[in-house]
Amino acid sequence: MNFITRLFVVILLAVVTGAAQQPAPKKSRGKKTTKKSAQIVAPSIQQDGMKLVTAPAKIEQKQDSAKQSIIAAAPDSIAKPVRQSLDTIVVYQARDSASFILGAKKMRLRGDASITMKNQKLNAEIIEMSFGESTLSAEGMRDTSGKLFGFPKFIDGKEEFVGERLKFNLKTKQGVISLGETNVENGFYYGAKIKRMDEQTYFIENGSYTTCDKPHPHFYFGSPKMKVIANDRIFFDPLVMYVEDLPVFILPVGLYFENRSGRQSGLVVPSFFFSSNNGVVFQNLGYYFAPSDYYDTQFGVDIFTKSGYLLKNSTRYVQRDVLNGNFQFSFGRRRISPDYPMLNSWNASLYHSHKFTPQTSAMANLSFSSQDFNRNFSTDITQRLQQQIYSNASLSTSFNNGSTLSFGFSRSQNLITDESQTSPSVSYSIPQLFPLKKIVASDSWLREIGFSYSATGNYALSRVREIKTTDTAANIMDTSFRSDERYFTISHSPSLSISPKFGYFSVTPSFSYRENWYFRRMTRFRATDSVYSNTMEYSAAPFREYRYDMGFSVGTRLFGLIEPRIWGLNALRHTFQPSLGYRYTPEFSARTTSYIGSYYDSVYKRNVEYSRYESDGGISSAKASQQITYSFANSFEVKTAQSNDTLPDKKTDILRFNISGNYDFEKDSLKFSDITADFRAPALDFLNFSGRANFTLYDDAPALDAISGNVIQRQINRFLASSGKGLAHLTSFSMNFSTQFSSSGTNTPSEITTADTSAKIKPGVGERFAERVNFTETECDLYGDETYGWSPLSMPWHINLTATLAYYSPVGYAISRRLDISGDFGLAPTPTWKIGGRFNFDAVAGNFFMQSINITKDLHCWNLTFDWTPSGINSGFYLRFGIKASQLQDLKLEKRANPVYR
Repeated sequence: MNFITRLFVVILLAVVTGAAQQPAPKKSRGKKTTKKSAQIVAPSIQQDGMKLVTAPAKIEQKQDSAKQSIIAAAPDSIAKPVRQSLDTIVVYQARDSASFILGAKKMRLRGDASITMKNQKLNAEIIEMSFGESTLSAEGMRDTSGKLFGFPKFIDGKEEFVGERLKFNLKTKQGVISLGETNVENGFYYGAKIKRMDEQTYFIENGSYTTCDKPHPHFYFGSPKMKVIANDRIFFDPLVMYVEDLPVFILPVGLYFENRSGRQSGLVVPSFFFSSNNGVVFQNLGYYFAPSDYYDTQFGVDIFTKSGYLLKNSTRYVQRDVLNGNFQFSFGRRRISPDYPMLNSWNASLYHSHKFTPQTSAMANLSFSSQDFNRNFSTDITQRLQQQIYSNASLSTSFNNGSTLSFGFSRSQNLITDESQTSPSVSYSIPQLFPLKKIVASDSWLREIGFSYSATGNYALSRVREIKTTDTAANIMDTSFRSDERYFTISHSPSLSISPKFGYFSVTPSFSYRENWYFRRMTRFRATDSVYSNTMEYSAAPFREYRYDMGFSVGTRLFGLIEPRIWGLNALRHTFQPSLGYRYTPEFSARTTSYIGSYYDSVYKRNVEYSRYESDGGISSAKASQQITYSFANSFEVKTAQSNDTLPDKKTDILRFNISGNYDFEKDSLKFSDITADFRAPALDFLNFSGRANFTLYDDAPALDAISGNVIQRQINRFLASSGKGLAHLTSFSMNFSTQFSSSGTNTPSEITTADTSAKIKPGVGERFAERVNFTETECDLYGDETYGWSPLSMPWHINLTATLAYYSPVGYAISRRLDISGDFGLAPTPTWKIGGRFNFDAVAGNFFMQSINITKDLHCWNLTFDWTPSGINSGFYLRFGIKASQLQDLKLEKRANPVYR
């Protein structure tokens, strides 16, 4: 600010101060008071260490014997930064007026006033600020109807307070709010008076805490004395729980709860219920430990006073962009009833993902379990019906040339028989290369010759169950397990691809080669009439086994087009894609190769061929094959006009239909394979369906089975047409239908959307306080006098249905059929009620299985859930009534009856 402006401000201040000390002129009746005004440019006024930085405004002088003041009035608002003795900038704003009492070093703002300083902000209808004492006071006003408006709203960093009146000391950071309210994570605190002692500590008189955002909450915890330590603890003395303003529970002693945001270590409060077979059941009693931002773990226990216990641990870890994972382990002892012995059960699972470098990464998803863990402890129907669990892990790295090296591990376990198979592996692959692309001309089809290669090494160890009869008379069985080892094998898979075009025809030659390396081979011979023996030969150099075949196919594409241009149908196109191929596979038998052996079976009087690498996954013998393959693909499409003539026609696929089969020259009989027909409709909005059918051209007749000695029905080398039975016989047929209906139409999302109160945006602490202090109880309109005479009925619903039809008739008289129907449905009779369910129905046997019904009621801040399985081995129900808020999720009532907790 230049010298002339500073001098002008000093003179103006002297004039104003002097005018304020003169006697006030007498007012004459019927005449207006004379006012003097001047327009100034933003000056700086220094007085007793207090510096006011004002914005441009109109200064009006008033003379009064009781006080001396300068009133700055503006038509809209006043926004001015102020620096006071706390050495900080204070920006204030008021819609109506801002009054300065210079002698007392006070300022009074009125009309949607606000003060901002550092990270603190205060809004209120009336604000008074004392610069000398560094205090703030604020209050709201009531309108003619008695409703409070412009109530104080104080924001200090992330904390927010509202109330009817507020007093705050800027130096000590202490303050008092009358009829105050503040919010914490997913909840609200309010009381007759909130006293802030420091930045962390608050005392609340007649305080209440609730997670309900209604101005008149459905429930709350109250106490005449409350102390809150921010991000630490909340003290109650005593603690009373109210539901609809009725006390339902009281704890007549002092108590505190943790009040920390984020992950915090501490006890996990269990839930409990009573069971006839298990006694008193305590679930999820434990301790949660969070030592850092990268790691946490939870220890828990389920206690069944009559039937056993379950110990649990769940651990998580993460490092951003590097690794993440979790580990879970459970061990329990359980018995069906007090008369049975305790049985041990355990379960362990691990998930780990690790990125070492941009080219190297590891992943593991492992699961191990005792045979009966799910049946003893799981309440989930899917887990209880699970029969197999799988584990896999891999470590892979890629190189600059695109090749990849990976190490793998896989394991499968049968939970019914407790059999398992473990298999480590290593693989190396080279991506597809085009070696001639830079050599031949750009228009030559030789450029498209591609080559790729992969090699895989495998080892497997199996645990196989054996059941032996130890006492035939008493029918006593003995179960044992043995280990079967599959030696390490190496498989080579080179691949060559080429697809030249000759005019309208595409020619695709093919050549497939696979070679396996083994390190032991077997020789089998018949020891006696009922027993054969195997001898093994081991070698450090690999034994080779290879297979190859070759062929080609020729295909083209034909189009047919009709343009009727009637009823909105502008065009119908039929695409016909015939393909004819040839494939040759040489004979691989004991006569042509050394890795296929044979022995004479004296029982059935025949030579039996076997793979000498059978124990390590060797390929069995195969006869020579020369096949002519054919395929006829059909596609039907339509073009329909749209409502807007400027838009192009809409293209729609209405049907895909394919027929395929082959003829083998090398077979001595039944040279025609089954004819396969596939079809699907990809474009129907209301219905999805697909199907497959197989037809045979050959007749069947009774024949004697050489092995079993029974007479069975078999296909014979005679056409059905020759027997007068038609051209073909349907051997199998399957079709799948699925559809979806809802209140919004067909082919729409099945999720029901209602006016769920939990989905609404929750009001802030200010909006909630305004509704609470100005709350007016409205009378219930029992007789509908105040409601509309008619309103539209909205009841969202959806139904999903799937039907699978299967027909199987390998020979004329043997027929089996199956029709399975499954579906799920959902209904919302009201915005807060939801009913859903699912079912599976075997229409042939007339049995329902895996059906369930779910009912939920949204009670705003509470939730009611009922799950029911009507029948089956997992029949039972589960009922839960509890609070929605996560920090109060253990406050619930439960009732259940299922196979685990009956």
